[in-house]
Amino acid sequence: MAAILDKVIDIAKKLRKSVKKINDPDLQNLITDLNLSLTDLKMQEIELREAAMNTPTGSQGTAAPYHAPVSSSSGPDIGDLRNFPN
Repeated sequence: MAAILDKVIDIAKKLRKSVKKINDPDLQNLITDLNLSLTDLKMQEIELREAAMNTPTGSQGTAAPYHAPVSSSSGPDIGDLRNFPN
């Protein structure tokens, strides 16, 4: 999971650099939100891995999972991406 997440984060960073050349603030905000969400997911994965390492053998961890905050921006949502022209 960690290796796949690292690859997705790397692709999102490249996408963010590329979208800076486009003068579309909504798309830039969407890509920024994607990067922030992926970073939150990476932090959650690290926290869960650390919690699992600190849990004694034979006991069940009861830590509540972390959920990244949902962006409240008024930009396009993922459904709007389907309508983007090629």
